[in-house]
Amino acid sequence: LIHASNQLVGETEALLSSCSSLEETETADDSSQPKRRRKVRNANAAKRRLKYTKKVKDEREQLKQQDEQLSAQLADLQAKQSAKKWVLERTSAMPVWRAIATRQLQGRLMAEAERRRLRELVAARGKLLHELGEKMRLHLQGSGIAMDRSEERSAPPLELEDSLLFDRYLVEVETAFDEVDEVQRTWHVHEAPLSPVRNRLSGEEHDYFENMDVQLTPFDFKQTGDALWEAMRRVHYQNGHQRYRSVAGLGDVVAVKFQVRNKIQDESGLIIRIVMKRRIESGRIVILWRAHTQGYGELSNIHADETGWSVIHPTDAGTKSVVGMPTAILTFIRFIPCSDGTNLEGGDTKLGHFIQLAESSGHEYGAEIVRMMESLLLDDSRIPAR
Repeated sequence: LIHASNQLVGETEALLSSCSSLEETETADDSSQPKRRRKVRNANAAKRRLKYTKKVKDEREQLKQQDEQLSAQLADLQAKQSAKKWVLERTSAMPVWRAIATRQLQGRLMAEAERRRLRELVAARGKLLHELGEKMRLHLQGSGIAMDRSEERSAPPLELEDSLLFDRYLVEVETAFDEVDEVQRTWHVHEAPLSPVRNRLSGEEHDYFENMDVQLTPFDFKQTGDALWEAMRRVHYQNGHQRYRSVAGLGDVVAVKFQVRNKIQDESGLIIRIVMKRRIESGRIVILWRAHTQGYGELSNIHADETGWSVIHPTDAGTKSVVGMPTAILTFIRFIPCSDGTNLEGGDTKLGHFIQLAESSGHEYGAEIVRMMESLLLDDSRIPAR
């Protein structure tokens, strides 16, 4: 076919060339006109055949290229099909024991995770039961120890400067409520671990102290807040504490003055004036206090300024699920000691004794308040619901 086409193309081109030479040679003979027209028609027919032949040749080349492309695609599809068939054959041929072992491994991993979770839960519950048992034991042994000790303290009289200080602290307490959120952000309370933090910072005259403590309770936060406030009132309203009567009608306010004796040297000690106020907010209860601690005897000319916050609020879901405690008490204390500017003999030693005595008395009163709060909570928990 290709040879015939090439031969046809050659003959057509020869015919066209002969026709062209005839057209250029014109004669005046009228008898040659029909012959010339016949040759022209033959030449036009030859041109059409040549055009058709070229078209057929081009189409044949295109078909040849398409055949090569389709052959390559077919080979690729056959290779993929073969690989897929191989994978299916290997998968279908997997031993049954391997599938069973895989399922057993998954079940074992799930069982181990559940066992770890149950162990953590049992440990948390055991710790909670142990703490409740200790609190119940201390409560049953007698909660009147703090009241018996308080009889030994003498109540210092109120003076004019005490009233002025109490009035000033009542105003400052209201202002300090606005600082609670800022203090929590400064201490990164929501990111911090549930453990006490003690910081000793450098001040202009002496070092000062900032402490944070965390206590968890198994009671509702409102019930805990009421019990803590009542415990603080009872501890500071016992014998040996002089109450500032002007705040009697102010509701959730306590203002007292009391004395802390030095057990080593009875002629020296501390005079403490403190104002406390409770504020109940949405989702939390805040108890705030301002205190002035003044040394006397060998500790005279040394005093300290104290600001404290106790924030009672529900614990987050994560903490509650781990430790099983629904309520947290966050306590922040800033204690700033300073002197009156008088040169004290052995000033550093006396300042150390002053700080040590203030710290020990704070721990003593804090322990009394916590024990009384726990007693109140346990008493409330034994009252049957109506």
